[in-house]
Amino acid sequence: MEEQIITTQNEERTFTQDEVNRIIQERLARVKDKVETPDGEKVQDIINRENKLNCREYILNQGYPSILLDILDTSNSEAFQASADKLIEAFPQLKPEIKEPGGTGSIGNFPRHRPDQDTLLNKQLENVFLSKE
Repeated sequence: MEEQIITTQNEERTFTQDEVNRIIQERLARVKDKVETPDGEKVQDIINRENKLNCREYILNQGYPSILLDILDTSNSEAFQASADKLIEAFPQLKPEIKEPGGTGSIGNFPRHRPDQDTLLNKQLENVFLSKE
């Protein structure tokens, strides 16, 4: 095999080509890890944000209480949807009944949101989960 001589202060050491290749590969791997980590973290952060937004959109469309976003894991939107559905199925009193306004002078036939509904639902959820502990 071919040998290379690398000189350092007052020392001479002979490295084989395989050793030099291994040293270079290790250095390249360290540099590659440093370069890839920030991008990988950014991509994962974007994926997590997208999943959380999908979960938020789902609970708004279903009329579920917003506290479910804090209680359930939002890193996987499909798993979140399944868990939210099962929770509401087990505790139907958690889902508010939204009554359609009729002839109230509002434009369109949209349900009205009442802030006190969220507070009541949040208290009900807290009671359900705190009583089990």
